[in-house]
Amino acid sequence: MTTAPAYTRIVVHIRRDRSEPYKPARFDTCLLDYFSINDDFGRVECQLQDNIVYLQPQATPRFRHSNKREDNKAETCRFQHPPFCVGHKISEKEKEALPPEIVERGVDVGVCVLLESSDGRILVTRRAQHMRTFPGVWVPPGGHVEEGETLAAAGIRELQEETGLEISEELEKKCRILGLWESYYPPVLYRGQPKRHHLVVYLHLKVHLTSEDLQTFLKLDSNEVDACVWLTRELAEVVVYGGPTANNRPTFSPPTSTLHVPITLVDDRGVHSPGLLNPRALRKKMPDPEKEVERLSTGTR
Repeated sequence: MTTAPAYTRIVVHIRRDRSEPYKPARFDTCLLDYFSINDDFGRVECQLQDNIVYLQPQATPRFRHSNKREDNKAETCRFQHPPFCVGHKISEKEKEALPPEIVERGVDVGVCVLLESSDGRILVTRRAQHMRTFPGVWVPPGGHVEEGETLAAAGIRELQEETGLEISEELEKKCRILGLWESYYPPVLYRGQPKRHHLVVYLHLKVHLTSEDLQTFLKLDSNEVDACVWLTRELAEVVVYGGPTANNRPTFSPPTSTLHVPITLVDDRGVHSPGLLNPRALRKKMPDPEKEVERLSTGTR
């Protein structure tokens, strides 16, 4: 009998003061609260080294000038979470009720890739209904980081595994961090005790092929996803504003905000077929109380 290789979790370590050592991030601690980020977004320094993602406050100009070697290893990133962040909302009593095996998990690391085609479309996929976390939710291709991988390499690997799209090593070098997102699952406390806490690294990669060209190479993995869609700029405006804009103001009335959107479905045999998506799923901002529903993930929004 062959034993599967042990899975090495990539976790988050944090520190507020550069004179202190890093320590593992606690599962029940909101990372933005830890860094005293009070407006749901701020900036931190991030680096992956020896299978650990290290986070610390953004360096002051004086410190950056005197510590160029260390500074070159880290990247300053925008860091956000939803206003309903579980770690921010959870009470001390609710923390005490968490099982030890959950509390001891710490904070895991995930990556996802916003793949942009040459005609300015973004690929997002719908997580399969059997997935343990966020079933039926629209997200960019992504997943966990494996031992020894860079963040970009992990994102490209997950993109290729889920969509079948091959990315060259040269293109991989152009993959850059867009920002960091703090995520809990379930995403809201009214859905029950949190079971997962992730730092999600959002990456961006623009390729030289159109979405129509890329579509011909798609081979969706039905073990991970059950559909995909290429978001146009108008659809992105539906996501952000609830409808397309005119002069940077939402109009809420053009056809794009009401017509169903063409998507690609995949069955459990890997066969693709056309489908339609109600754009209301793209406009939905909050998870429902009872179960996960079709929506675009808050971090992606």
